[in-house]
Amino acid sequence: MEQPAAAPPLASEEHLKGMGISFSIAEFPGTTEKGTNNISKALGAPLHLILKTLIFQGASGKVYLCLVGGDQKLDTAKLCKVCAERNVGMALPGTVLEATGYRIGAIPPFGLRTALPVFIDSSLAGEGRLLVGSGRWGRDIVISGEDLGRATRATFAEIAVAD
Repeated sequence: MEQPAAAPPLASEEHLKGMGISFSIAEFPGTTEKGTNNISKALGAPLHLILKTLIFQGASGKVYLCLVGGDQKLDTAKLCKVCAERNVGMALPGTVLEATGYRIGAIPPFGLRTALPVFIDSSLAGEGRLLVGSGRWGRDIVISGEDLGRATRATFAEIAVAD
């Protein structure tokens, strides 16, 4: 019996391999409804370890990638302060696709079409096991906070508040 062809490697995973960063994969059913709460339940992982990848655009037109825990929400005033913008708002879907190469939902924070400034909430820096989008729904990358910072060349800053 012929085996199904393996899925091609994802750019996000190739990026990590190329940097020599260790990671693992956590898979959940592709039929899982969108949202960090649902991923948390499907994987049996704490909500604060399931990261949201949020794409914002500043008044300057610059696009930013932000990572916060599933139990957090991004504080735009704090983001404005760390990225020196007068104002920021969620990027439009077309802007997200153009900047990242991905549609909203499971956007990885690395291996993107364009190198973006990345901000990770400082509460996540010391975590040993974080889950981030891989670029394919149903497949998350498991990585430490330290390695996530290295892989994204991120700035850790206080950008979130409890949701």
